[in-house]
Amino acid sequence: MQGTAGRVVLRFDAIRRAFRRLPSTLFVVAPDGPGRWSFVGGGFGHGAGLSQAGAMDLARRGWPSGRILQHYYSGTKLESLQGLLLDP
Repeated sequence: MQGTAGRVVLRFDAIRRAFRRLPSTLFVVAPDGPGRWSFVGGGFGHGAGLSQAGAMDLARRGWPSGRILQHYYSGTKLESLQGLLLDP
C-alpha cells in the first residue's frame, strides 16, 4: 500500500485492522478509477456472529473473555454449565 506517508506492507489480518471495516480476509482488490480501489469480498466467518481475528485482537488489547463475548453477543448472559449437565 502506498500512501502519502510512504509504503506499508500489510500481512495476514493486519489489512483488516488497517481498514477497520473488512469483515473477512476473503476479498479481491481491483482498480476503480485513478487513485481508487474497490474491495469485493465474500467472507463473513461461519455465520455465528463472532470474528475470530477480531476476538483475538480484542484479547491482545487486554479485553477479558466476558467483555469480548458481550461485544459480539450483546444482550446475552454468560453462565456456567456446571450443575446443568445430566448424569448419564
